Amino acid sequence: MRGPDQRQGALLIAHSRECGDDVLGGRERTAGILAFRDPVKTARDRLRRQRRAGNLLDAFLQGVHLERARLGRSNFNAADLRESDFSLADFSDADLQSANLRQSTLRGADLERADFTGADLWGADLSGAQLSGAKLAGADLSNTNLANIKWREIAVLKSANIYGVKNAPEGFADWAVKHGAVQSESNSQ
Repeated sequence: MRGPDQRQGALLIAHSRECGDDVLGGRERTAGILAFRDPVKTARDRLRRQRRAGNLLDAFLQGVHLERARLGRSNFNAADLRESDFSLADFSDADLQSANLRQSTLRGADLERADFTGADLWGADLSGAQLSGAKLAGADLSNTNLANIKWREIAVLKSANIYGVKNAPEGFADWAVKHGAVQSESNSQ
């Protein structure tokens, strides 16, 4: 069973501290949350009513397809995003602490300064992702595809589990361990 996606009427726009008049993304500073298109009411009207929520804390969004979505500064703290596709999405400065991104696709995503502290990225595809300034303390990166990631400026890796990472760039594993990462076989898959 597939989760909601853009073709099925889900709409997700980045959350920011400032709100512009064009809530559908025409201006750089937009606010947004998960909303579903309603045949009777427009997405713009629903977003205006829901602006007060301001984040997706603990949201259940398993299996969403939001390729190229602008999710910078969003709050996905403890959200369930398993088996989702965020290819080429912008998660810069996003809060993904304790988020479940198991087996999700983040190919080519902008993850600059994103906070993945305690996040579950087991088996995720991060190939080509930009990780400059990202915080990965305590994150589970087991079996994650790290092909062509931009990693040299990762901010924090303390206690991140890199056991079984796939296609890690040359020198990444040694560098990660020197910066506090661990290689521990996970009990769950």
